[in-house]
Amino acid sequence: MIRTPDQRLRVFVSSTLAELGPERKAVKSAIERLALIPVLFESGARPHAPQEVYRAYLEQSDIFIGIYAASYGWVAPDMDISGLEDEFRLCGSRPRLIYVKTIAGERDPRLAAMLAAMKASERISYQKFTTPEELASLVLNDLAVLLSERFDAQAEAPMAAIPLKPLPALRGPSIGREADLQAIAELVLQEGAGLVTITGPGGTGKTRMSLMVAHRVAAHFPDGAVFVPLASIKEAALVAEAIASALGSFDNARRSATDLLNDVLREKRFLLVLDNFEQVLPAATLLTDLLEHCPKLRIVVSSRTPLHVRGEQVYPLAPLQEPLDPWHGSVDGLLTIPSVDLFVQRAREASAGIVLDEANVRAIAAICKKLDGIPLAIELAAAHTRMLPPVALQQRMENALALLTRGARDLPERQRTMRGTIAWSHDLLEDGARALFRRLAVMADRFTPADAHAVGGSADEVATLAALEQLVDQGLVRAFPPATWSGGDRLFALLQVVREFALEILEGSGERGSTEHAHALHFGALAGALEHKLLLEDNGSWIEQMDAMQADLRAAFWHFMASGERARAWRLIADLRGYWAHAGKVSEAFAWMEAAGVHPEHDVPELSDLEKGRTRTAAGLALAVSGAFPPASALLEQAVTLIGGTGNGPELSRALSYLGLSQLSQGLPQAKDTLLRAVQEANAAGVDFDACMSLSFLCEACIAAGDIERAEEILDRARPIAARHKAGSGEAMYLLQRGNLLLVQGNSADALESYEASVRVFDATRMIPLSGWSWWGIGYASFQLGRRERSLQGFNACLDRARRTSDNALACAAMLCFALLAHDRGDLVTAARLLGSAEGLAADIGYTFWSTDRVLHEDVKARLSASLEADRKDRELETGRRMRTDEAIALSIQVAETCAGAQ
Repeated sequence: MIRTPDQRLRVFVSSTLAELGPERKAVKSAIERLALIPVLFESGARPHAPQEVYRAYLEQSDIFIGIYAASYGWVAPDMDISGLEDEFRLCGSRPRLIYVKTIAGERDPRLAAMLAAMKASERISYQKFTTPEELASLVLNDLAVLLSERFDAQAEAPMAAIPLKPLPALRGPSIGREADLQAIAELVLQEGAGLVTITGPGGTGKTRMSLMVAHRVAAHFPDGAVFVPLASIKEAALVAEAIASALGSFDNARRSATDLLNDVLREKRFLLVLDNFEQVLPAATLLTDLLEHCPKLRIVVSSRTPLHVRGEQVYPLAPLQEPLDPWHGSVDGLLTIPSVDLFVQRAREASAGIVLDEANVRAIAAICKKLDGIPLAIELAAAHTRMLPPVALQQRMENALALLTRGARDLPERQRTMRGTIAWSHDLLEDGARALFRRLAVMADRFTPADAHAVGGSADEVATLAALEQLVDQGLVRAFPPATWSGGDRLFALLQVVREFALEILEGSGERGSTEHAHALHFGALAGALEHKLLLEDNGSWIEQMDAMQADLRAAFWHFMASGERARAWRLIADLRGYWAHAGKVSEAFAWMEAAGVHPEHDVPELSDLEKGRTRTAAGLALAVSGAFPPASALLEQAVTLIGGTGNGPELSRALSYLGLSQLSQGLPQAKDTLLRAVQEANAAGVDFDACMSLSFLCEACIAAGDIERAEEILDRARPIAARHKAGSGEAMYLLQRGNLLLVQGNSADALESYEASVRVFDATRMIPLSGWSWWGIGYASFQLGRRERSLQGFNACLDRARRTSDNALACAAMLCFALLAHDRGDLVTAARLLGSAEGLAADIGYTFWSTDRVLHEDVKARLSASLEADRKDRELETGRRMRTDEAIALSIQVAETCAGAQ
């Protein structure tokens, strides 16, 4: 290394290597005779040192010696001048001793021009030499004279005078960081503050933020502020000397650098900014020592990891805000998001002609979301807009690390590519943390410590937690607050580009297959263990947890399919049945069922009858929720037969309840008997949820049969059960069915109150599909009461949920709603077409309107019969029946917009 704790002066020697080998040895010997430290780059791998290396050597040297002969030296591919000339330019105000060898031939013209410029300068003189021995004598004499002059100057100057370099300038605007800047500045200036550490993943802008803070608070430090870059220092023992060098301090007494700093800073109100501290963490004790002896000192550190010392205040610098959904919202709104704003600014620097039309802006937003708002990654991506418009760039972001490689030449090497930035942090990890890091690449979304332990490969949970903490400290894993379902545990996630890097390492380790299998087994088992929350605990938290796990569950399913483990795939489908139905995710369920071959005629021999029945229940429920009632009934009938022989009452009651729902929606008379049996099985098994659900459906069957008195009796039986199931969906289903009964009885006011109550419970339990029927009731009851604005809100919410959940039966009801509104506005043609569309879709899916939407259906038909001539009405109805569902939904939206404009 360049510096050692003994405080001897360092003499940097600049020359070409092969041409002046003997001379370099002679100069080195002369320097060592004076007990000074020679600093020479001796690698034979290149004709000259790479820029970052010799910059680091120069930063820690006190005197510059240049030796020149004929060669100008090697010019690197990304340089316009040779390293030889660059070293001379970078030596700054250090004492410079220049020696030129007398040669017989010609010098390289570029070296000749460089020497001529030196000779023309009044502040630079050089001597000529012929042999290495003569050069050694010259160097020995010149260094001795220089040291004598320096000691005399030191004796005359008081040590308290600190000639400081100004803080590095801040160029360009800072985007999206004002709140962070203000918060950190307040931490630095608060009474009793000492050490503030700015942490964050590589590329988040910690260096710039530390400089911004320094400029913001500098006026509060009358004795000065200094910025000390530590990226080139690899040993903690050299940090004190780097700080002393930045302060311009030199001590003839040869005390330790720590003692010198304590003396210089003891009574000063001073700000010290240390950048890139993560690779010299043992030097943290130096900072605590300085703060103990220098009460007015403030230290700001930028580091990928906290220092973990007493009194440290850590400020995690998060990436820039990213778009929640690049494909929605206004273009103007997207342009105000900080990450998008940064991309646009850098893209304009790369290509002044960038076009910010809607397609490009949304592509930029998608890129920023893919890159998790990391400023460095965004800047590297934006550099490509010189050749690729944002739309084309976004299409190539699948392998982001391969693209993020065009950093500015004046950036440190580790920041010229995103891979280099991540590797810098990865290389600082201990072995256990490295192993966990690569295995966490299989996590598709946020995860808990238990999830990390399941894939981490360690039997020691404490060791997993320690490794996870190290990954968080290094900024490779992000920590989030606990969720309602996490049991108080924090949640964690890998940034997407970091995950891509981890996947590369995992692939190279040969552990990818085994890690993905452990991941699939863990989440498969977790899905099965969590299903009871739908029935027994907090339905809302259960759905929230399943939402968070969805990407990992998806990965587990496709891993099972790729591994030929169809039995595990079927079990996972069965365990997710309630989630898909209650959260409105059935479209993905269909893709899984098709891939796994869940069909009345297919089977998986290694599954038990109960498992086969549960899977058929899941498939039948998904079909019933989407409105595909005949095929749903076929699967559910098989499920009832399979489960019936197992003696499992809860599973049988559930299959019977869903079968009754499907039969009821087709207008089949056996629905009532099926639901009665479902209630009996649920009561015998003591499952409140299934009993409440079956009683609600049975109430509807009685209404459909015209037996209102029996319907009221059944609903009364459901009330106490619903009261016991407030945390789940039982109460909401009871309130919805109560509203239906009241509406059919003509009591719109009380029906509206019950529907409103059901929506509140559905929202709390996150049950989107069934809430659509409550909103339908709110809309129709409000219409009956003359509340047109609230009616439109209800109908819009109904249509929205039909579209989001792919519920065709609810879509039929929504079309009837907007047919009613169209007729109310006098648009009879649109009303007739929407009525025809609702009837056509119902016929296609085998749906018989339930009691409430049957009332609305008859209402719209009667209104049209009274206001539109029969032939015209029939023609428009037929036109509506031939419309595609998406066309009918678009027409409904037009009606909604017209009504909203009129209000």
